[in-house]
Amino acid sequence: MDRKLDLKVGQEVVVRIIVGSNASRREKMTLDNIDNWCFAGEVTKIGRKYITAKFNNWQEYQFEIESDYRNKYTYGGADYQLYLSKDEVVKEMEAEELFSELRNHFGGWGKNANKFSLNQLQRIISIVNENKESK
Repeated sequence: MDRKLDLKVGQEVVVRIIVGSNASRREKMTLDNIDNWCFAGEVTKIGRKYITAKFNNWQEYQFEIESDYRNKYTYGGADYQLYLSKDEVVKEMEAEELFSELRNHFGGWGKNANKFSLNQLQRIISIVNENKESK
C-alpha cells in the first residue's frame, strides 16, 4: 500500500500493533478489543524520511514514510504502524478479512472453480481489473 499522510506537528494520530509482529504475540487482535492494540498519539516531528509521534505521554517512535509508516527498527521487524484514525484501521482490517474470505472461496489449484458461474467469475474479474486501471 502506498499511503501518503498529510500530517502536521501536534496532530492526533493512531498507532496500531502490526499483526504477526513481536508486539502482537500476546494480543488477540480483533475489532472487539481494538483499544488493546490500537492507541492514540500525537505527531511531534516531521522530517523527510521519518514522522515522530509520542504515545502514552512519554513513548516516542519514528515511523518511516517510505515503509508505509511502519516504525523504524534496527533488528527484527517493525511492531507498529501509523494511521490517521481508528476508523482507517477498522476499514483496513475489514478489507483484509474480506480478502481472506474471498481467497478461501477460491482455494488452491482451482478446487472451487465450479462453485461459481461464468457470469459471477466475469463480474469478479471486472472488479479486479478496475483496481488495475486505477494504478
